[in-house]
Amino acid sequence: QVPQAGPRPTSEAGGSMARTFRDVAVALPSKVRGSEAEEEWQEVDWITWSVGELNIDSDANLVFRPSESSSGVKSKPLGALVRANEVSDDDRTLVVTTSEAIGRLYRFSFQSAGQAKDFFSWSKGVAKAAAASSDSAAIMGGEAARVAEAQLEADIRSHYVARLPLVFPGAELYGPDPNSDAPEVLLGRGAFVLLDPPEEQGNRVGVYELLFIGLDEGVKKPVQSFPVDGKLKGSQPEVKVEDEDSPAASFELVHRGRVYTLSFDRLPVAATFSRDYRVRQKVMALAVKNVRGTHSMAELQTQIEGLQETGLIMWMFRMMRRFVILLAIAYMVQIAMLYKEDKSRPVADYMQVLQRDTAVAINMLRNAHVRVSSKVCELFAGALPVTDVRLCLGLQQGRDSRSMQQALQCIELLAGESI
Repeated sequence: QVPQAGPRPTSEAGGSMARTFRDVAVALPSKVRGSEAEEEWQEVDWITWSVGELNIDSDANLVFRPSESSSGVKSKPLGALVRANEVSDDDRTLVVTTSEAIGRLYRFSFQSAGQAKDFFSWSKGVAKAAAASSDSAAIMGGEAARVAEAQLEADIRSHYVARLPLVFPGAELYGPDPNSDAPEVLLGRGAFVLLDPPEEQGNRVGVYELLFIGLDEGVKKPVQSFPVDGKLKGSQPEVKVEDEDSPAASFELVHRGRVYTLSFDRLPVAATFSRDYRVRQKVMALAVKNVRGTHSMAELQTQIEGLQETGLIMWMFRMMRRFVILLAIAYMVQIAMLYKEDKSRPVADYMQVLQRDTAVAINMLRNAHVRVSSKVCELFAGALPVTDVRLCLGLQQGRDSRSMQQALQCIELLAGESI
């Protein structure tokens, strides 16, 4: 049979707008193989599926319709054509790869070598057109992305002009999903921005900020903000060159117990960001250390002044407390001794004895205080001891002149000069 052709071919697909090949035998791989094994189709074992009609539409989609003799087999879309490979030992057979996610590898056996050649020529045109379209889309997409990044960078510099922004475009931020429990999702694509503290803070160091501004959100709504104030814990920003499908560099930051991953498309941008970030982090660490040292010195000075003000009072309080404790111990010892001497005495007698002894002790303390005060006055003010003066006055037996003269002579001897 001669295959029926559709309308006239066009240059877009390298063949006709629609094609039909009859009596095509379709075989499937005996085992389901992953996409990585598609290039090894020569080693695949095949199982014949059915014979029927192979239809191709204008978008290069393949649909296989089994013949009426193949009962129980329904029409099946095979997906869009990706490529076709010739089989070296059979000029009527082609191995075809389609866009199907599962079962994308098929073997087509045509009725004649001409049909197989016709299908293969058409498949090369399809692949060439698809590659050209993909390259064009990639170029246009890349150019549009560069324009969007440039516009975002200009907006950032204009919006944060007073904060002297450092912009690092071509970046992505990954972190916990705010709407679910997912530990890491893509939060956005855009640029990281390092902002200096406002100038109105004067001589204060202030707080540096790290912002991530997305292409979709814009400068008025940063996706995430990190204060670079020494409290931001995590690994130091180190550039890590990975494979060509991965970002040029990435590192992690831990903020409020959550892990964020920062990635960059271009290695020079990542290296510059790493340097600028670490410089500001060290500045903040030194500032925090200096502030803590100043606070410690102020607290120490306050403590010293407090000790100087309360030192004498605390010493007197401690001495008084020790005296009370010793007095209580002395009372207990005295009561024990009195009880040991006469166990039949009532408690009231013990209390009278304690009162009498207390009065004696107070009188002794008072006399001692008088003597100490007299010695102090004698040393620093030239005064006479009170007890000695009282002894001299005791010589005056009456109010006669002789007794008064004796008392005056005694006082003159104490003072060492005449009155």
